[in-house]
Amino acid sequence: MKVVLDTNVIVSRHISARGAPARIFEHWQRRRFDIVITEAILDEYAEVFSRPSIQRHTGMLAADVQKMIDEIVEFGLNVEPEQDVVGTSVDPDDDIFLECALAGNADYIVSGDRHLLALEVFQGIPIVTPALFAAILAHEDDE
Repeated sequence: MKVVLDTNVIVSRHISARGAPARIFEHWQRRRFDIVITEAILDEYAEVFSRPSIQRHTGMLAADVQKMIDEIVEFGLNVEPEQDVVGTSVDPDDDIFLECALAGNADYIVSGDRHLLALEVFQGIPIVTPALFAAILAHEDDE
């Protein structure tokens, strides 16, 4: 399974070791799915984690952030977007996640962003909350 994780999911996982984002990462660490990434998404992850307000919540230093990004790069699927997605979401910052999902033939986009979630499905790719995706993973464990 290939999944695009919005920045808010990554940040939430590092703010709290409990909750759906943390459970999602436990499944990822067991290689239950692949995180699909692009250079633009990695740049966004790094930029958001460098914000003082985020650093206060995560307690992560620059070296911690780099280690996290390096792990995602090492075990993620890095793809190159083949087409621009413009104007699909109300928030233009969401376009990089949609482009990544298309390029990587993702099975899901996981996000807590209301603009992305409002789309529900993008070109056949479901856009789901972290709680729903964690439930999907848990259900597959039960089968």
